[in-house]
Amino acid sequence: MHWLMVALLFEQPVGHPAELGLGSVVALPTSPAAAFRNPGALEGRSYSAFFSLPYGGLGTFLHHVGLAYVHPFGEGLRAGVYLEQVGANLEGTYTGRYAEITAGVNAAYRVARVLRAGLALKLLRYQDPRSGAFHAPGVDVGLLFLPQRFWTVGVVLANANRPTVGTETVPPALEAAVALFPYEGVTTTAGVRQVEGEALRWMVGQEVRLNAYPVVFRFSLQRESDAYVAFAAGGGFRFAGLDVDYAAFFRPGLPISHSFALNRVW
Repeated sequence: MHWLMVALLFEQPVGHPAELGLGSVVALPTSPAAAFRNPGALEGRSYSAFFSLPYGGLGTFLHHVGLAYVHPFGEGLRAGVYLEQVGANLEGTYTGRYAEITAGVNAAYRVARVLRAGLALKLLRYQDPRSGAFHAPGVDVGLLFLPQRFWTVGVVLANANRPTVGTETVPPALEAAVALFPYEGVTTTAGVRQVEGEALRWMVGQEVRLNAYPVVFRFSLQRESDAYVAFAAGGGFRFAGLDVDYAAFFRPGLPISHSFALNRVW
């Protein structure tokens, strides 16, 4: 169990249900989940809070939580803060508290009519009962390209400075995705993610909004680094000005992961 959880958050595990449902949100400025993944995709004012249960049923309370807030500052500038934590209370050979925390500030600026650039400065904290606690600064760089109303492209390089947490170096991860908007209420995403030293991952996702009702459905396929394909399905609805999202994530040989979120964009 201990080794299953190491580096979960720093290499992007189960997280926001919109991200799971679509596979990638780095090309979606309208998604509150983008505040956690691509600093170049910050847009408007939004907040998001999610709670995930990765691999529910493994016998330990492993959880992943996230909070993000984005605020507009003048023409073309957006800035925010975000926090993510993976945590568990381990028992057995390594008994005690396990946690991975990422806390940071991010900002995006419109450098051209069709291009936004973003930067995230973050602090990584790793803690386990065997090794103790360690800290390291991290840097993410992101771009969002908006050439047409019906498609966008996002690129993000996470952990660009190769932070060293304890004795482990967190490898850089490059993710690129395109989002297509062929019809009103329909979004299709496709992307790839390359973590240094691992096999290429790919993901495709679909979102459909029912115009007559404040309801959305999402599903995605994702090829994980060890060559199996995972599947996610979920959706959401609007209630009292809030968007409520849910996603279930299915990995072969592991219990289902569940993710819930509250979001507001205005």
